[in-house]
Amino acid sequence: MSRIIGRSSPRITSASSPWCTSPERSRGHKVWIEHGNQYDDFNRFPDYGNRFGLPLGYFITRGVVAAAARSAERGRSKWLDDVQSVYPNEDIPFWVLSNHFYKEMTPLLRWVLLPFLLLFTASAVILGMRALELLGGVHTSLFDINLQPILGFPGRVIDAVQFVNSVVIVTLLILTVPLYFVVRDARAVLVRYGVGRGERLDLEKDAQYVAAARRIFAADPSVALLVYGHTYIPSQREVDGRYVINTGTWLKRLEYVPVRVGHLPGVYVPSYQLNYFELAEADGRIRVRYRILPKTAPNDVTLLERLLILGRRTKPLPPIPAETFVGQATRSPS
Repeated sequence: MSRIIGRSSPRITSASSPWCTSPERSRGHKVWIEHGNQYDDFNRFPDYGNRFGLPLGYFITRGVVAAAARSAERGRSKWLDDVQSVYPNEDIPFWVLSNHFYKEMTPLLRWVLLPFLLLFTASAVILGMRALELLGGVHTSLFDINLQPILGFPGRVIDAVQFVNSVVIVTLLILTVPLYFVVRDARAVLVRYGVGRGERLDLEKDAQYVAAARRIFAADPSVALLVYGHTYIPSQREVDGRYVINTGTWLKRLEYVPVRVGHLPGVYVPSYQLNYFELAEADGRIRVRYRILPKTAPNDVTLLERLLILGRRTKPLPPIPAETFVGQATRSPS
């Protein structure tokens, strides 16, 4: 979690938790501070302290991260060290798959598989158009060209890849019905265990924090600011006239970027967002100042990964104002 710097004042005093108003001020403002895992189903402790009620995220942190630390030196690169930077935790299986393909897989096997995975979509299109030609729907031989006489050896390779992919596609089509139910069942199991990836999962988690903030604000009208971390994404937003702050992380951030072509694993692009929020009293309100410390992202993305996501960028973080005033100004008693 990033640092939060708070300065004691007559209206904001350091209490146990959360920070609260000084007793002599009737219209002071509270700052509610929590770690944030309470609102993440994957990491929430339903009965804190009960060793039989631990969330799945606990075992990932306790087991997977510790095992990764012990095994990091054995890999071709030290990508396992970054397991604690993967959020949401549900993304870890996909992150492992990505790093296995791009960093751990035997290079010969990777380069053998690469053309098949890259041209799989094109093979499906060509196979479909050839089927239409055979059925008489399209009277053209455009998709029945032999590339070997035109391109030589590269053409022979492309023809071979096209043939193998066509066999795979036809086999999958034959198995479509049973595969559909198998994949559907497997997906339902993963969702039941809270494992998934993509923007939908991020939006669902984000909605949980907004809902939690509304509950806290409704339960205690004097709470003007909710501060949490856990999700590694710095942010500041207004919710029902009050504010919610995510302090982000000082760890390396890994963001998923899909490849441009083919059925290849996505790439996890590293970056840093070193930041902190400073809270202080100002004219009866809470002044929030946001500071960023620049740090260059590490260059540990392979050449193949860079080529596959060429021109694609990670989604920019929402802008955070340099200074914000929270709560209504209070008047000192005469």
